[in-house]
Amino acid sequence: MRIGLEVSTLISGRSGLGVYAELLLDGLRNVSGVEVIPLSPFLSEDKHGSCDLSSKQRLGHVAKWLFTELPGQAKRADVDLVHFTNPVVPPYFPAPFVITLHDVCMFSHPHFFPTHKRYLTRALTYPTVLRARRILTVSHTSKREIVKWLPVRPGKIDVVPTAPNPVFHDIPDETAIQNLRKKYDLPETFVLFIGAIDVRKNLLRLARASQLWRREKELKDVPLIAVGPYFFHPRGKEYVLGRLERMNVRHVGFFPQEELPLLLHAASVLAYPSLCEGYGVPVAEAMAAGTPVVTSKGIATEEVARDAALLVDPRSVQQIADAVTRILTNPNLVDSLRTKGRQRVKVFSWKRVVEETVEFYRRALA
Repeated sequence: MRIGLEVSTLISGRSGLGVYAELLLDGLRNVSGVEVIPLSPFLSEDKHGSCDLSSKQRLGHVAKWLFTELPGQAKRADVDLVHFTNPVVPPYFPAPFVITLHDVCMFSHPHFFPTHKRYLTRALTYPTVLRARRILTVSHTSKREIVKWLPVRPGKIDVVPTAPNPVFHDIPDETAIQNLRKKYDLPETFVLFIGAIDVRKNLLRLARASQLWRREKELKDVPLIAVGPYFFHPRGKEYVLGRLERMNVRHVGFFPQEELPLLLHAASVLAYPSLCEGYGVPVAEAMAAGTPVVTSKGIATEEVARDAALLVDPRSVQQIADAVTRILTNPNLVDSLRTKGRQRVKVFSWKRVVEETVEFYRRALA
């Protein structure tokens, strides 16, 4: 079986989509009977690509490659099937293809995204899902949402839950954690948020919740530290960053991917009250690291965490604050969540992701 794997997201600074593409590519290379051919404007044959272009230049370069060069590249590669890990497919594509569609938040919550991206995504996604042989998604919650918002029958969709990078399971040396604290001036106790700054990730509500937990005498010095780049807010970047600063939230911005496991081990709580997710990778990463989690009920993060996290209504500032306070003031609860989290996350592994993705290919080719 000869598979072309579209991995242009590998040049995006190892975002969530980039990490997914990278780990899938690495896993498929070790499967007997599968020959995987990476398709990207920035990849050589034997190593992952790198790029020193700005983000806007990268986007333009990828778009040009995707629509003008990829069809010919895929045809020359003579593959049986092309897997698009980011579901943007040229209108005229010469090979059978499948896609990974992580979520449909752009459809269910369009106001969370810039207008131009909303219209472009809609214009590209509708014909793509109709033409794809099959669709892979990462949770049953996401599958239900895809069926609700797009013209796709349930039988065309396979659920293959993703997994945290295995490095998050490793228990780091305490010296390494202390060195990270010194490098980034991190306190012994802090609440961590990981994600892009946008409406969907709900950071401003979490920031308001941090004001509530700091009213408790023993928690008055426990900060909220937010890691992730600014993406979009209808009132603009300066408004959001200004609000965070006034609420004493420390915004770190981009954080090196290779240091994230240490950061999660150093954190006292991961707070992830997102409003829409296809899976919620930071939740699984935190559970693998043994870090207690507060996350949203009613979306895919509840499916991922089950009873291994404290689940809250993400629109309730009080519920978010109360859940964080419970963890920070109850050592027995911390121990329980650590045990449950590490047990729960065992069901998610990249070995399983790769095996089930290969079966997904077989069904698409049948």
